Amino acid sequence: MGREYFPFFVRKSRRQEERERQNYFAWAFPYGKEQQKKLRGILAELFPKEAPEMAMMAYLTGREAYLDRFGDHEGEPGFDPVEAALQAIRGSSLRIPAQDTPLYVALIAADQEVDESLSYPSRAELQARAGRIRGR
Repeated sequence: MGREYFPFFVRKSRRQEERERQNYFAWAFPYGKEQQKKLRGILAELFPKEAPEMAMMAYLTGREAYLDRFGDHEGEPGFDPVEAALQAIRGSSLRIPAQDTPLYVALIAADQEVDESLSYPSRAELQARAGRIRGR
């Protein structure tokens, strides 16, 4: 039995860890620090009672599922990214209120439409999208 069976025993150098962090950051925020800053502001506006770190973790957890980052559903017919994101956030240990989950997913879906201009929908628009997600 090698490392593939016990990944928690694998030790990484600081350089490897930093490279993985940079790769994840590039994946999570394709438009860089400005996008990260913009998302933090939107999350703070949408979820003022939530700790900023928790809100970002919920967003990233849902985004990973929405985009099938780990290939769990690769080639699977009928893969629903919205449902995947909802389930990932609900199934996480983050304790996000159930009524907030569709709003996170609405932001994740909207993020896929954003370009380098970083023009995100308004709060009202995101809430309307969340309402449609709730009504599914």
